[in-house]
Amino acid sequence: MHGLYCCAGDVTAFDRIKAADGTVAYEGLLSGSETGTQDSTTFGGTYGSQLLVLPPGRYTVTTWLATEDKGVSGPPYDACTTSIELDAGQAAQLDAEFPAGQACTAKPGPVPTPQY
Repeated sequence: MHGLYCCAGDVTAFDRIKAADGTVAYEGLLSGSETGTQDSTTFGGTYGSQLLVLPPGRYTVTTWLATEDKGVSGPPYDACTTSIELDAGQAAQLDAEFPAGQACTAKPGPVPTPQY
């Protein structure tokens, strides 16, 4: 895929986090910067990333790609979904991969170390 500001057909990553009762806790652009080359791009997890503090519980996380221009996003594509259960005080990270010509996969990523 081509990252934001890289090439014609630029895309960015979005996500939606829903609680077990269906309440949407967050939906929008994945926070953080985009880094990479014309061959691969990493979204989020670096400069500008924002934490999302959630109460303990089970959540469904859907991640997708879409074009974005001045706050207006195009139709989503290559979406994938995973779930996560959070305990009080637990930190979590999810990784989604969008390999060219293959289905998106989402899975738990390395647990971040809190920075105080």
